[in-house]
Amino acid sequence: MLLRSGKRTKPYSSSSADPIGNDAFAKLPEELIQSIISHLPIKEAVKTSLVSKKWRFRWRKHLNLDLDLSQIYQGNHRLSDLRLVGKALELKYVEWVNNAVRSHQGGNIETVRISTTLPCEYSAQVDQWIRFAFDKRVSNLAVDLSKYVYNDTQERYVIPDWFVSYGGVGSNLRSLSLGSVELGHLEFGRFWLLQSLTLRKVHVKQELVDGIMSNCVKLEHLALWKCFGPAVIKFKVSKQLKHLGVSGYLDSLRKIEISDACTCSLESVECVGNSIKSHLFKPISTLKKLSIVGGFPDEISGLNYVTSGLPYHVANLKTLHMCMYSIVLEYNRFEMPVNLPTFNKLRHLVLYDGYGETRTLLKLVTIFLRMMPFLHYLDLSHHSYVSRSGKIKLLPVESCTHNNLKVIKTNNFVYHQGVNLIVYFLQNATNLERIEIHRKKRIISRDSEGCVELSSCNVSPKTIERWFRSNVHYHAKLEVC
Repeated sequence: MLLRSGKRTKPYSSSSADPIGNDAFAKLPEELIQSIISHLPIKEAVKTSLVSKKWRFRWRKHLNLDLDLSQIYQGNHRLSDLRLVGKALELKYVEWVNNAVRSHQGGNIETVRISTTLPCEYSAQVDQWIRFAFDKRVSNLAVDLSKYVYNDTQERYVIPDWFVSYGGVGSNLRSLSLGSVELGHLEFGRFWLLQSLTLRKVHVKQELVDGIMSNCVKLEHLALWKCFGPAVIKFKVSKQLKHLGVSGYLDSLRKIEISDACTCSLESVECVGNSIKSHLFKPISTLKKLSIVGGFPDEISGLNYVTSGLPYHVANLKTLHMCMYSIVLEYNRFEMPVNLPTFNKLRHLVLYDGYGETRTLLKLVTIFLRMMPFLHYLDLSHHSYVSRSGKIKLLPVESCTHNNLKVIKTNNFVYHQGVNLIVYFLQNATNLERIEIHRKKRIISRDSEGCVELSSCNVSPKTIERWFRSNVHYHAKLEVC
């Protein structure tokens, strides 16, 4: 039996059993044993053969095969470093996957995930792994060949022509994710059961999008992340589609259009980069969550749209995730609008602000609090170049009473600037229950992959808590970490 280290494990023997004979693991029900094993990574599932005689080789019926390069190689090295040992690592990975595929003895498989970086010379092996997945009537298939790769100009693996006949009509495929591959002649006219489709770093044409929208009749989730393609993409949204995510490679996507917005059933939309403009949205009454990450092409026109048309276009919105750059507002001397519309159903705001002064950030926060009178949860990240020292100087706090805000989470806490922000909330949020101060800096990823945490504020949590106890009267629970 092979572990990821290449060493063989000794098979289970009666001499290694519990000397009393109480093999509790062996008494577990068959369904529970299989469920436990299928929730473990392959490398850990293999080790369960040592637990009990009854568990021996159960890993060969694993329902979820996560064939990730990190299983045999752990590190943060990218392509430039891997080239030094690339061939050996490639051969090791191929051998490991081939062994997992040959050893599998179960029936149908729920999930197969291939995540690695391999040159085109290994196309035959990748073909073989995909055929194996389809032969096992896989429900969820992910093929991502960009692991540890920065170089997007290298020759890529091409999805074979037989992919449609294997994964289309008659297959069990419900979820498909393809990353850093060439789609070739792949069309989606026969993927009638497909419910979720994610394309990452692939070439996309308008004709492909049209085919997906019209032919994948059960599609509920569609994501196109960092794809190469036209500057404008139009989505004729079906009634089944619930979630849409879009971003262009290096901000190449300048505009997206959603047609049939009045009759669609979209519940969430996520846009990354510069693909947001005021005419993006027509009224979508079903939309509950909207994420706009990466900023607008024009911060002023973008904020003008948010403070004017957006509340009417998404009247039932409950969660808004926005990325703004108040430093741009400073340069343009942005003034607060006199008449602000309201998001009457919005409860959760995630706001990332980059590189602005505290005064401008407070002005921006005031705008949103006035527009969101029923907001319950605020997650705020503020990135600042400045790190002052010395005595804290409190700024005048503008009155903006908010009666429904319950929880505030602040990230990227910088002592002098952050104190003013917290004081603002403590004095204006009358029913605030908890405020969390996170000193670690978070940078939002521009490809929908979450946040990156950097070094934290050098002021200790006790020092921060002591300052607030000594200088501000408040009832909310203050947590600093």
